[in-house]
Amino acid sequence: IPMEYEEAFGFHSGLAAVRSAPCSDSKCTYFYIDKNNRRVFKDNFNYAGDFEKGFAIAGIGNCEVDSCKYGMIDKRGNWVIKPVYDELNDPSEGLYLVSQKERYGFINHNGDVVISLKYTNSVSFSEGAAAVAIDTNWFFIDNAGKQLFFDYFHDVSNFKEDFCAVTKDGESWGYINKSGTMMIQPVYTEAEDFDGGFAIVSKKEKDPKNKSLFV
Repeated sequence: IPMEYEEAFGFHSGLAAVRSAPCSDSKCTYFYIDKNNRRVFKDNFNYAGDFEKGFAIAGIGNCEVDSCKYGMIDKRGNWVIKPVYDELNDPSEGLYLVSQKERYGFINHNGDVVISLKYTNSVSFSEGAAAVAIDTNWFFIDNAGKQLFFDYFHDVSNFKEDFCAVTKDGESWGYINKSGTMMIQPVYTEAEDFDGGFAIVSKKEKDPKNKSLFV
């Protein structure tokens, strides 16, 4: 495949997204080719995601400035999920996190709404749980939309290895389990996800050389 494209992405499921013309007013146009450098269908997109298991997230509109509608196409370029969403994330545990009119929820690969778009913020599912927010209150739901436990947080992370970093005051982080029990007390300034039994954390402490400063 010669160097004839303005932009090109890697091959996934035998197809790659490319752009042959310069972007106009921050609006870019992509299409898909196969490994023989043949265009596989005539449709253009302003956002073109990677194909996974025969489907790809695509967008129409000025996607560089968040004026874009996202849906999902098959390998023939047909819309499996119509481009009606302001945000459409890659699937996690079989569900797609979507947003519309500043409300978040989850759909399946058929486009059916599984968890209604009623939240003001959300993150994707991880280990059977997703963090969602109403206003500034974060809590956790299962893949049926049921709240896991009745406690609320100022900010949250994702569940990794059965632990999730949370903070109630926006400053001190600790870790809960899926019952909402604080397994590691909130004494950290920052707390990352667990990986292989360990997590990176930080603490705010007095600078030994200057007691008026913190490190």
